[in-house]
Amino acid sequence: MFIDVDTDAIRVIDPDSNALNASALLSQVTATPAIYRSAGSEFVSTMPAMAVCVPGMQPLTIGCRDYGGPFSWRDNVPAANDPPAYTVSGADWLTLAEKFGLAAYLEDTAK
Repeated sequence: MFIDVDTDAIRVIDPDSNALNASALLSQVTATPAIYRSAGSEFVSTMPAMAVCVPGMQPLTIGCRDYGGPFSWRDNVPAANDPPAYTVSGADWLTLAEKFGLAAYLEDTAK
């Protein structure tokens, strides 16, 4: 999926066909922070994630490929059982968090 977010709208586009799957005003979109935890045989891995609900389609679960610092959520964010369906870079993650009103949940790196 391609997610195109501008100042007031979001468009979700199929990269193979360029078909528009959904579009909505940002005010109609909701996003919820989560953390995906994956337990391996020797360690536990965590990935910050968000569930983005765009009217007219199933929620998109998006994770961040970058870890720590400004890409992590603060404490008390619920854990997700399933891994995110999509992942984005740290820069895109910060943009999405800001656009969807989740920036207040991000770790403060100035500590």
